[in-house]
Amino acid sequence: MGDPTPEIEMELGRPIVTQQQAIDHRKKLLESFAKLSQEQAATLLNRLLKLDGSALPSNFRRLHRANRLALLNRLTMQLGTQASERFHSLLTAPGDTPPKKGLRHLFPDYTKTERDKFLQGLVKKTPTGIPIVRLEFRNDGPFSPDNQAQLIVDGDVDSLQLGLLPDSGINQMEIRGVVIGHRPDAEYRFNRDRQTKEWYRANGTWQHLHPPDSKPTNDNTHGKDEDDHPDNDHIYSFDAPGLVGPLGNPPFLASVPPTDRSSVTEAVFIMNATETAEVRVSRGPFTKAADLEWFTVTWLEKVNGQWRRKPEMNTISVGSINNLDDPKALPDTITALTQSSFSSRSVSSPSRATSIATDTRRVDLAFETSGSAPSGRHPSAYSAASRAISADPRAGSCAARAGPMGAGSGLAAAGRLIPRPLPQLLHLLQLASGP
Repeated sequence: MGDPTPEIEMELGRPIVTQQQAIDHRKKLLESFAKLSQEQAATLLNRLLKLDGSALPSNFRRLHRANRLALLNRLTMQLGTQASERFHSLLTAPGDTPPKKGLRHLFPDYTKTERDKFLQGLVKKTPTGIPIVRLEFRNDGPFSPDNQAQLIVDGDVDSLQLGLLPDSGINQMEIRGVVIGHRPDAEYRFNRDRQTKEWYRANGTWQHLHPPDSKPTNDNTHGKDEDDHPDNDHIYSFDAPGLVGPLGNPPFLASVPPTDRSSVTEAVFIMNATETAEVRVSRGPFTKAADLEWFTVTWLEKVNGQWRRKPEMNTISVGSINNLDDPKALPDTITALTQSSFSSRSVSSPSRATSIATDTRRVDLAFETSGSAPSGRHPSAYSAASRAISADPRAGSCAARAGPMGAGSGLAAAGRLIPRPLPQLLHLLQLASGP
């Protein structure tokens, strides 16, 4: 689902002359406000309360007081439990604070009745059901500002940026759990299973750098890469796998037999992982709330005596390597298919992806090679995506926007998978991302 905020801003700025225009105007705004996600609702309310010269608060105030209240009541229904509490505390705190000034701008003193009704709407009953967790995968930009995982707070990370870290073989990601219906007695935790294989190529032959994982193993050696206290209705997990150390003198060479070191031309790290968020209430047993599969590839090559990342062959994203557990698998023959539970996905470059896991439906992503694509889209990706929309509207909502590596640039309908060697697939996914 996209962000309806731009259409809300456009509609608020639209001049209204006739009664019919006013009726349509109100209907469109109510529909758009109902589309706001938990995150988008909080962001929009922040902007409405901020008197920073933006036209948004003033355009909103032009509405009739009853319409203003109806829209804000619709917005508060979308807010998370903790966000509602935070806004209520901000807007009822002592003193003439900026948020309270912003609220008085939206509801001046002659509309105090509507203002008080809005404030009362922010007071939500304590949820009685088990909280829901929606997982979002992030591999671009900085860590989320409210991610308080101990390693981040202590500054014990190589970088605060996500994605492919420059001058190293590390790929860094963050998974944000959006908690819906948090209650005071709820507790959360993450669990990760991973399967890793590493190779080096010497004299044209691939060899294992370390004994490979024959099956997924638990990766919960500590909890320092997690923030499982839901501030702002969020919990977090992050990871930074890959070939560690500087590219100028990669430490992995120390694990290569001395007789091969001078002949090494490539090194590859590949990992599949499954992230699971669990919840319990009233000190009861933990149960799975959501899970998400993701994978990472670090592929280094030596060119003119210098180590670098191999172009278009590095990623960290949603999905999985489908035959990583094959003992005979080599980097040149491994295929990548994303097999993830999600409702929407948006990707715009090889190192940028967002995936939201909301249920347990499994969708297999692959390529087909027919059909015509809009400008800037690879035909094979668009064809598969188009067929997926027909096969499953929920999956298709993301396929239409799918692009580069890891998000799967096309959905194979009816479970029809077309695996490709990893190098070829990565190249196709690059083409599919468009300009």
